[in-house]
Amino acid sequence: MLKLNEYIEKQRIYNDISTGVDSLDKLLRQSLPFKNTIYDFQSSPNCDGMFIVTASIIISHLKRGRKVIIIDTGWNKFSSFHYLKYHSKYEDTFKSQITYYRIDTFAKLYYKISQIKDPDVLIILNGFQQSIEFYKLELSLTYEEYRNKHRLEQYLTLRNNKLNNLNEAIPQISSSSQLFNVSPTTKFESHLNSFIAKLTQLCINLNGMVIMCGFLDTKFRQFKTISSQENIPSSQLSAQGKNRVVLSPRIFHKSIDSRLIFFKDWYHKTPHFLNNQPIDDKRSITINQSILRFVNAVKVEVRDKLFAPVYFDVDEEFYHEDEEDKEELVFDDIIDLSDLKIAQNVPPTSSPPIDSTVINITATDVVQDEIQEVEEVIDESEEEQVQEIRSATN
Repeated sequence: MLKLNEYIEKQRIYNDISTGVDSLDKLLRQSLPFKNTIYDFQSSPNCDGMFIVTASIIISHLKRGRKVIIIDTGWNKFSSFHYLKYHSKYEDTFKSQITYYRIDTFAKLYYKISQIKDPDVLIILNGFQQSIEFYKLELSLTYEEYRNKHRLEQYLTLRNNKLNNLNEAIPQISSSSQLFNVSPTTKFESHLNSFIAKLTQLCINLNGMVIMCGFLDTKFRQFKTISSQENIPSSQLSAQGKNRVVLSPRIFHKSIDSRLIFFKDWYHKTPHFLNNQPIDDKRSITINQSILRFVNAVKVEVRDKLFAPVYFDVDEEFYHEDEEDKEELVFDDIIDLSDLKIAQNVPPTSSPPIDSTVINITATDVVQDEIQEVEEVIDESEEEQVQEIRSATN
């Protein structure tokens, strides 16, 4: 067992990790300092702020000679590779400190996490929130498929007995089978709980830090009903009773209570705009088209506390009218558009208690050829970025 002083000393290796945004760094040091634990990063699909911040965190960890393990668990490749390569503090020697895996099943991911032995390692699980949702559906499908197969075997046996005048025993599922005793949902929760416990053990014993990067969940929320319909345009009346699409965080485990939510928001909502634009009445703001733009925003959630958004953007000529055009785009050249404001506390969403079980892993589940050369992955990401830019231009 580690002594308290040793445990505190080990946590100090994460004290100088930076997100690249000063206001966000100050807020995190006050409310959610980086240490050996699990963090949940979730983003809207159109926002690149999560990848910019994650790349800055990785660079600050690599600069101290520590290792980083990046694992793609979903269908989308880790987008921060492009931001890493063009980071002003990136060095070619960092490639030897980065290990990349592409894993397509939950069982393989569980096995790979259990094999990590590197101390002070930063682990990035990309697409984890979506992959476990897929695993939950996969378990339910497996249960249903097995039950349908069993019913078909019973039917074929009955039919064969009737046609051939036989008396073969009807296949029966054993009373000790998990199909009778455990539901797919319960099994999924126990597997997830066991996996989170494995990550927590890795953070404590090896002083590691885990960042889960994923996208917000899509939900439908009903429009508020209007009590009085007098003097209401028909366009508004037609919206009654209909649902609208909203993005909300995925609360997938009760122990993950440190969360950063990234999204896009209007520039005129930022303190930078309010401090630089003379506005008499802030209740009604008329925006000129030349300053109408989206910027990155991030909300920090810590247990029962919710903080006001922190705004930032890639620094460019838009924010410096008197300066010359920037010749080269540097992704870590961030302009801080926010100041610190603490919002009211909101109660956290809790999940039911989960029992731990063992996940069965066969020889075919062992990760074999998923590791790739980091340099190759970074170069592929750069080529994909160029193709996306060309497609958008066309």
